[in-house]
Amino acid sequence: MAAHAVVIHRLPGRVRLRIHDRRGDAAYFSHLSEHLARFENVRNTRANPVAGSIALEFVGSLDEVLRQEERDDLLADVAGANARANKGENMLSAAVPPINLVSGREIDRMFMLGSMLLVVALVQTFRGQLFPPAFSVFWYAREAFSLAEGRHRN
Repeated sequence: MAAHAVVIHRLPGRVRLRIHDRRGDAAYFSHLSEHLARFENVRNTRANPVAGSIALEFVGSLDEVLRQEERDDLLADVAGANARANKGENMLSAAVPPINLVSGREIDRMFMLGSMLLVVALVQTFRGQLFPPAFSVFWYAREAFSLAEGRHRN
């Protein structure tokens, strides 16, 4: 019954897991939701079988919830996604390795993405389209730069 789950969104006390291989399986998500709701540190569960996701609200750390889940063998590979989330990386940055140039230098794709988004945001600003396009693009550029910076610290 174990399925591969990916942490797609995480806040303190809340996490959303995506389970692609069980998408559309209402019985599975109902069972998973009921089972996780029995954990003492889980306060609320909301399953969405159509999207193939489940949201958990919990008290304490996500690691505690995952250890409890591992004992019951409900999901597979959540811990790997959680480890990346603990390092401050999302699934996109973890899956995008740097580009290796012929010279041996590396170009961080997140830095490149941030640079391109910054240019787009500046163009939108000069066009007078500040909200939402320019503001949104500035926000995404900042996120890409912070991911690139976090990768270089490790």
